[in-house]
Amino acid sequence: MLHCYSHWLWSLLFSFVYRYYILGHSAPKTRTVVIIIILLYIPSFFQFVIFCFASDDVTEVKNSIVKKLGYDVGKECVSGHLNIFDWKIMFTILHMTLPITPVYTAILILRRMTMAKLRAERVMSENSKHLHAQLLKALTVQACLPIFFVFAVITYTVGQLGFYNHPLLEYATFLLGSFIPMLSPLTSFYFVRPYRLWIRNRLLCMYRKTSSQSVSRITTLYGSQETSKGF
Repeated sequence: MLHCYSHWLWSLLFSFVYRYYILGHSAPKTRTVVIIIILLYIPSFFQFVIFCFASDDVTEVKNSIVKKLGYDVGKECVSGHLNIFDWKIMFTILHMTLPITPVYTAILILRRMTMAKLRAERVMSENSKHLHAQLLKALTVQACLPIFFVFAVITYTVGQLGFYNHPLLEYATFLLGSFIPMLSPLTSFYFVRPYRLWIRNRLLCMYRKTSSQSVSRITTLYGSQETSKGF
């Protein structure tokens, strides 16, 4: 699961690069985009593969937790790593923590450049400008999501370096990271008009029809009862 977070960060950067690129160039071929996406996934996939073989013995991990932290994990399902300086662990830690600062900085710069180019563009039709503005809003909101990643990295660093250890701090690392996959698709559904219209016309319309039918049935039932009482 961890490699999905790092891949999401690289994918978000690519989204901003792509949006800025097509403002001044023709859209690249689908094959080119697919190749770029595959290349972006290689570091995350490598992290996934090596991390699958990085766990230490469960008994040794439990003994280390009891000795260093004093937690009672005798009946708990535990997995972990005793030596973070092992190259498999170190690569995962660095790949999860170091890119966030330069990538987030690049995203903010690209967002500013894209907005400036949209304002200065004269040849683009109003409809195209509107579509680009909608997509930019979605990407801008998504650009705020790495804030959760930043705080997750901070809580992990505080615990990993031994500054402070507490179960709430350890839960917070995963809890903060969980907001990202939950909120990221919702931003696209809301800000991208075709997605929003499809949800409104298909899903919400079906819900409204079902609700209206239920209300009409209840009204009819109550009406028949009131009529019988009147007689």
